[in-house]
Amino acid sequence: MKTWSALQVVDWMRLHSFAELKCNPNAEELTQMKAMKLLYYAQGLALAVFGEPLFKENLLAYRYGPVVETVHERYKHYRGIVHITMPDGFVVNEENGIDPDALENYTAIFEDPESNSVLRNVMKLYGEESATELMERTHEERPWKETEQSGVIDLELIKQYFTDEVVEKDV
Repeated sequence: MKTWSALQVVDWMRLHSFAELKCNPNAEELTQMKAMKLLYYAQGLALAVFGEPLFKENLLAYRYGPVVETVHERYKHYRGIVHITMPDGFVVNEENGIDPDALENYTAIFEDPESNSVLRNVMKLYGEESATELMERTHEERPWKETEQSGVIDLELIKQYFTDEVVEKDV
């Protein structure tokens, strides 16, 4: 399995959300907070199933659950992160609503069977839950509970938890 940046993984999620919005008028746009929690679940599933991280950045135990700092910084002024134009030149494509870099990242991850499988399963298991529900869920789980506030959540702790509690039960 290839290791990506967290921003590339979020681009996969953004396009997944974009497609859902096109197919289902009742679907909710992916938010920054929900993306953070889905990143945590994707990292955990990748570690438990493949023994490797899906993305290279650390997850931090913030007040509202796991966070990847680079993703937080990129989207900190936005609630919904699918249809956005940012002052630093990061813009959406007028034709389809998605920026070309996000489409390129989605395609690259889609073409990696293991990475794509992890993300599809995360969306199947957790994608219907709200950001708040996911936050509450993470607060009940060992990796977040056992990490000091704003500290780095240990990958081995994540791997062990997901191996014991998630893969054995849900996947």
